[in-house]
Amino acid sequence: MFVRFRASKRRLDVSLIEPGRRDGKPRHEHIASLGSIPQPPSVADRFSFWRKLYERLANLSNRIDAKTYARVLGLIHARIPMATAEEQRSVQLANAEAEARNWEAIAGVFAADADDSKRLVATVEQTVADKRSAAKAAAEVANAAKDRIARIERGESVSGGLGKPKEIAGALIEAGFTKAELRRMRRSAEFTAEDFEAILAEKQRRARAASDWLPRGSVGVRLLNPARAAIPVEDLNASNDE
Repeated sequence: MFVRFRASKRRLDVSLIEPGRRDGKPRHEHIASLGSIPQPPSVADRFSFWRKLYERLANLSNRIDAKTYARVLGLIHARIPMATAEEQRSVQLANAEAEARNWEAIAGVFAADADDSKRLVATVEQTVADKRSAAKAAAEVANAAKDRIARIERGESVSGGLGKPKEIAGALIEAGFTKAELRRMRRSAEFTAEDFEAILAEKQRRARAASDWLPRGSVGVRLLNPARAAIPVEDLNASNDE
């Protein structure tokens, strides 16, 4: 048996061949594929190749004796050197450093998201408190008006209330609403169910259009949230072969 190496632009394929003759002519029988490796290979590529090579050769134990096994390993080692212990440690160190760097960046992203959420909760809580306070003040004014109604109906003398009745718009502005908010409220009050459906459909269309414009993958993530810019794109896209 012998080992055949076939090189392409990017990979080197390794196979086990058994020579022979058929009908008086040389015929080589393909025994098994022993794997392939990128060209040029990294230390991690070589380590992964050899790990799988041992598994493939173990499956051929019924066809390969100890002498052939050792010769095959020697031939392959001459072309694809086994990773030394020092080289393996260097890969482990580089992978550990990359893992620490990546997960520290990810931890920073989650911490930034947590801070953003905390600020959002605080804003919402303040808005709720302000609106409850405004509702309480409006209820007090309404109760005072009801009290005047009851006193007038009982025939009591009540001061004020002789001018032109205040419109709801004036009351809302006095309560803190802006004119722009009042215009939106008027338009909303005139909407039909079909109008709301049309508005919702348009918002969804714009959201889809914006989503289609944004770049995909890690670059898009970094653009969507500045906090994610702490993660290098190459680290997000890289994958390690253990």
